Amino acid sequence: MRFTFYIALSYLLLFNTIAYTQGAKAENALTSHQDTSQINQLLTLSKYYVYSNPLKMNEEADKALRLSQDTNYERGVAMALCRIGHAKLQLAEYNEALSFLLSALEIAERIQYEDCIGLNFKLLGHIYLHQNNVDKAEEHYEKALVIAQKNNDFELMTGIQNGMGNVFAARKDYKQALESYFLAQKLAEKLNDKSKIADIESNIGRVYLAQDMSSLAIEFFQKGLATAKKYNNMEEVADNALILAEYYLKKQLPDGALTYATTSLDAAEKMSAKFLIQKSLSIISEVYGQKKEYEKAYQYHQRSKILQDSILGKDYEQQYSAITSIYENEAKEKERIINQLQLEQKNKDLQNQQKITYIFVASSIIFIGLSILAFVLYRNQSKAVRQIKEQNKQIITQNEEINIKSDEINEQKKAIEDKNKDLEGAYTEIEKKNESIMASISYAKRIQTALLPNQEEINTLFSENFVYYKPKDVISGDFYLLAELGDKVIIAVADCTGHGVPGAFMSVLGVQSLNKIIQSGVVSPDEILFELHKEIRQVLKQQMNEVRDGMDIILCVVDKKQKTLAYAGAINPLYYIQTNENQVAEFFEIKATKRTIGGFQRDEEERFFEKHIIDISKPTTFYLSTDGYRDQFGGESNKKFMARRFKEMLFHIQDKPMHVQQQIINEIITNWLGKNSQIDDMLVVGIKV
Repeated sequence: MRFTFYIALSYLLLFNTIAYTQGAKAENALTSHQDTSQINQLLTLSKYYVYSNPLKMNEEADKALRLSQDTNYERGVAMALCRIGHAKLQLAEYNEALSFLLSALEIAERIQYEDCIGLNFKLLGHIYLHQNNVDKAEEHYEKALVIAQKNNDFELMTGIQNGMGNVFAARKDYKQALESYFLAQKLAEKLNDKSKIADIESNIGRVYLAQDMSSLAIEFFQKGLATAKKYNNMEEVADNALILAEYYLKKQLPDGALTYATTSLDAAEKMSAKFLIQKSLSIISEVYGQKKEYEKAYQYHQRSKILQDSILGKDYEQQYSAITSIYENEAKEKERIINQLQLEQKNKDLQNQQKITYIFVASSIIFIGLSILAFVLYRNQSKAVRQIKEQNKQIITQNEEINIKSDEINEQKKAIEDKNKDLEGAYTEIEKKNESIMASISYAKRIQTALLPNQEEINTLFSENFVYYKPKDVISGDFYLLAELGDKVIIAVADCTGHGVPGAFMSVLGVQSLNKIIQSGVVSPDEILFELHKEIRQVLKQQMNEVRDGMDIILCVVDKKQKTLAYAGAINPLYYIQTNENQVAEFFEIKATKRTIGGFQRDEEERFFEKHIIDISKPTTFYLSTDGYRDQFGGESNKKFMARRFKEMLFHIQDKPMHVQQQIINEIITNWLGKNSQIDDMLVVGIKV
């Protein structure tokens, strides 16, 4: 069933890409009133769950997103992405939230959808505040406030003033913080938004607590907790109960602290808010520590630690910086292009103006000079009337010529202005198409990533491993596959014809075909490749046309019970390292069959692949690699990396931990490339058994 799902998803991506690209210009014509109404209902429903069930909010917003994409309704796409980003924010999935919100902002700014732009700026302010980037948060709140005031959006103003209060509180400017909170409270009361009032009361309590006004603070927390419970605002139930638990813990009242911490945990779990769940678990751990129930304290501490790691992740800061950097760089590049176009237009206008000025001055000088000459001749010689008349005729003729030239210059100026408008329109159209294509390719990357085994699956089957996967473009023609059938584990690494979009489509076909063959019960590597070759040729109808697309592949079957590794390959060899009886590491290479999977088949009745068996009862490290790494140009002589250097590198690093091997492989090829661009997808998989 799993590979069938991937097939459906791949075709959905194909049709969605075609529809979105061709229909971007005709959004209003293609989107019916019924579709728009249904999308808006889904968006309204998703907003309803923001404080009680972010997972449900995400689900409804995702439905709105898919329907908006199907009908090319860009306002729906922008707002649905914004709602999903809001749900991710509530779930403490901050990097994903940032990615969705920046995507929504890009579309909203392009179509000038101000309601969505303002909401995005407010939510981005919340994210930056979570990252302790107070200045960045204030900057985005102020941008949102300009839009809210312009549109008299009191709901947006309420959230912004509440956020600004958090900014001032973070700077310990408690006077300003309270002013913002009380303004937000007044706006929320005007809107009768009880859930938002509970949030604001909680924030006011925090300020009083920070100023050692404990009694007043506790009053606000308890009031906020009661309001939140009454209106089913699970976020504020958890938040207020958590603060009260911390207060009672500091006061050495563990029973009261445990009651409130448990209330917070229950509310946080109902809405799947990871951040609040982790904080609640941490407080409960401290409570049990205070009660000297150390076993329970340790259990809750472990749960808190695991959840904290899942929230932050190993590369959390790096991913967050990368997402922000991409958006800022794109914005700077667009601003640079616009400024450059404006400067070019200004220079053209200046040049045309100078030409007109030169002609006017020249005409004036000529006219004045001829007039003086005529006056002198008239006074000195009456007999020169004919000559003067003739000269006057010449002056009239020259003036006519000047006027004609002036008209020609004006026509040229108008033609240049029309061409500039055409160029601007063409640039805008190209930019829209490029945005649509890049959005589709980014979505395709998500699909392709979903097809590949995740690291947890690989770690479950092989505790020591690494996967070095670096596509040349956003999407890749290289792929890897992992499947378990009883005591056998099947590993494949393949290099499809081409890279980018063509290679990615071939990789989807390769994954589908392999899953189909393996699930049919074929587990011998040579037989799998035999069936794969037939399947590719049949699907691409290569018996009847000259399509030569195919793939090079390494396929291994590890039998954990028999302690053997069976290998068959098309073009690409298998490398492995074993320690002999003298405890000396030895490097081995098994050549592949020099035939590709798929493509042209001249005189062969059938295409067979040679099978090899390796004893892995002793420590064995084996490597599966496409040719992309070996074919990169670089070094002092700007030559290929080559197989010899690749094998020497593997042997040199084989005794190091697998994650260190992966780092070394990346550092070596990065240094080798230098200023050169990557010419092919790179994929290297290492496994120690």
